[in-house]
Order: sequence, then structure tokens, then C-alpha cells
Amino acid sequence: MIFRTIDIVMVGALMVGVTWTFKVKNETERALARVAELEAQIEAEREAIDLLRADWSLLTSPDRLEKLVERHSEDLKLEQTDPARILSFEDLPIKRPLPVPRTLDEAMIGEPDTNSITGGIGQ
Repeated sequence: MIFRTIDIVMVGALMVGVTWTFKVKNETERALARVAELEAQIEAEREAIDLLRADWSLLTSPDRLEKLVERHSEDLKLEQTDPARILSFEDLPIKRPLPVPRTLDEAMIGEPDTNSITGGIGQ
């Protein structure tokens, strides 16, 4: 049985198609495994965040803080804040921005040092 050129080309094309299909299948499986890994990692991070939020709620509960203040009041010497000392945002002084120099000469402070040596090592 003699193979014609067209038969050899078709077998070659079939081999290329099989190889390409196998490659795409493996890449897809790796991508799906990576997605599953990332989803598991995201879920673990969400659980950690929920746990941290619960811990934060417990640590900052007013009843707990009040008990701690009572227990350590002699060491800390805390006093209640006088409401008159609390300011609103509007009561704060306005900080003026520094003027921006318009030219390089205005930006320079003092005279340039003409005795300095610039350049590479050994000059």
C-alpha cells in the first residue's frame, strides 16, 4: 500500500491537532487547579478577617474597657476628659501653606559653594 502525499499531510495535521488539544487540556486543568487554590485562599482570608473582627469587637467592648480602667486606674492615673476641651474640626487653626518659589533663584537658600569639587572618583 502506497501512501500518497495527501495521506501523509493529513496524518501530520492529525498529530498536530492531537498535540495541541492535549496541551490546551493540560493548561486548562492547571488553570482550574490554580483557581480552586485561590478560592480556598480567599475563603481562608475571609475567615481570618471574620475572626479578627470578632476579636476586635471583644477587645473594644465598653464593658471590658471600663473594667480594665477600674483595675489599672492607680497605675494609669486616667482622668475623664472635660467636654470643654473637645474641639470640632472648624475650631482647629488653619495651617497656611508655604509659598512656592517661582524661580530657581528664589528657591536657593544662601550662595552656592563654588569651592566644592564635583565629578567622579580621583578628580
